[in-house]
Amino acid sequence: YLPEGKLSDQILLHVLNLDNLDSQLEPSPDGKFDFIAGITIMPESGRIIFPVLEPFGQDLRQRIGDDAIADKYVFEELYDSTQVVARQMAEKNKFKIAGTYSSSSSSEIQLNALNVPQGSVKVTAGGIQLQENVDYTVDYNLGRVKIINDGLLESQTPIRVSLESNQLFSIQTKTLLGAHLDYRFSEDFNIGATMLNLTERPLTQKVSIGDEPISNTILGVNTSYHTESRFLTSVIDKIPFLETKVPSSITFTGEFAHLIPGHSRAIEKTGHFIY
Repeated sequence: YLPEGKLSDQILLHVLNLDNLDSQLEPSPDGKFDFIAGITIMPESGRIIFPVLEPFGQDLRQRIGDDAIADKYVFEELYDSTQVVARQMAEKNKFKIAGTYSSSSSSEIQLNALNVPQGSVKVTAGGIQLQENVDYTVDYNLGRVKIINDGLLESQTPIRVSLESNQLFSIQTKTLLGAHLDYRFSEDFNIGATMLNLTERPLTQKVSIGDEPISNTILGVNTSYHTESRFLTSVIDKIPFLETKVPSSITFTGEFAHLIPGHSRAIEKTGHFIY
């Protein structure tokens, strides 16, 4: 932890963007290093990969947000000086990385949802769909999947669990609200405005890519104008072999709509999207 400032309650792993996911690779920090081969670590050499350019320099200063505090901890010499010069900065050369690694597998996977609809769970191993009650079982009441195929556990094959289409099983609650207003200036001139909002709320914050709940808003305006035109009538009467028997009229109708796309707040955190 940094002992002061707005980041004093966050572990350094999270401050340095090395802890943003849980063990299921969901966007939820769990206090552990995000071990993702080729992304955050090179297992063959033990090298750590930081997701930002200057984790101990400008990026850390921006996270701290207070230059007076940042000057005590930011190690900018690490990036703008030679290694020899940087090592001589004893007051800043104090960051150390140490850790241990252990591998284990669990036969149970939590869906983070209760009362899941029957048949809505899909499990794949290495991209191959598994069979329920053969390779795995599902507790739909508690939202829990148990892998019963020992061969899959021993092979360490990546297993992915997802819920089927939310529309098919009505997992998402949808709310559609709208309003339309008309103002008639006269019998010939009218202006209207429309607002529609469609919001989806998922059963759980864990949603599959492509099934993200939406919160879309449509704004629209419309107008109409109608008037008789004696000038147009006289022009038409001048055309040979034509004679109007009723007054000519001009009618104009127009509509415009604008879509404002968005996502449900159910999958947002502190006003920002979680990626």
